[in-house]
Amino acid sequence: MDYLGHLLIGFLLCLTSIYFLYPEIVSTESEVILFLFIGMLSAIIPDLDHPKSKGTKIMNGTVFILLILFSYKLFFITFSSDSFIIFLFFSAVFCLAWLGLSNLIRPKHRGITHTLLAVCVYSIILYFVFGILFLLAGAIGYFSHLIADKCFKII
Repeated sequence: MDYLGHLLIGFLLCLTSIYFLYPEIVSTESEVILFLFIGMLSAIIPDLDHPKSKGTKIMNGTVFILLILFSYKLFFITFSSDSFIIFLFFSAVFCLAWLGLSNLIRPKHRGITHTLLAVCVYSIILYFVFGILFLLAGAIGYFSHLIADKCFKII
């Protein structure tokens, strides 16, 4: 299934679950929007193991921007360097290191990222970093991906 299908299924499952979570967990309009957004984003997370997936492209673009901003902070703010060439060099080194690392450790498609263990680990991380709203939206979105792919491995 393509990313649009996963986004749609994640959206529909999260929208349906809001009915059961209202008003205890999701009570305001902004929480509803956040819940749907996190659920949809989580629905494409399992395909980060595929090098040509939309989620991988979005993640790589985001990481590249963050690495360039980090390079900027490191060289123009921290070291007060006037050398634009050094900034470009280290930006390129950081971005190439990310590409190499992400390709080196990427698991096979529909491997560990398409398991119930991955849903649990992802949800626990979301809970400890952001709270219960993110845990529920993330778990529902991530699980919607497994349902759409008909992939129910435990480990």
